[in-house]
Amino acid sequence: MKRIATIILTMTAVLSLLIGCSKSEEKEKDNTLVIGIDDKFAPMGFRGENNEIVGFDIDYAKAAAEKMGVKVKFQPIDWKTKESELSSGRIDLIWNGYTITDERKKKVLFTKPYLKNAQVVVTLANSNITKLDDLA
Repeated sequence: MKRIATIILTMTAVLSLLIGCSKSEEKEKDNTLVIGIDDKFAPMGFRGENNEIVGFDIDYAKAAAEKMGVKVKFQPIDWKTKESELSSGRIDLIWNGYTITDERKKKVLFTKPYLKNAQVVVTLANSNITKLDDLA
């Protein structure tokens, strides 16, 4: 009878410990945004001298996470599979240059843009290239 009571108490203690650990892990996970980034997209997100992820988007994401009161984890992803990384739940959001199009709006939810950019061609002043068609 004492053995059975000891076994039951031990199992209860272990079970309580496991439940407590899983709840604290869930709590930790719930408080952390996993951000998918392209870590080869300087100056927005890239590897610094010590292989740490740095750049404008990284600083901006950290500031937003601090304001929201959450932790942030940067997850480098293959940029070609960004939508599947997002839809699978491996990442919570994408934070990189990602042009908003009507087609992409059907797949993902966008925030308001925080940056405007444009593609331009720069040549020497004496170049024969004077308009976009000249690049052909």
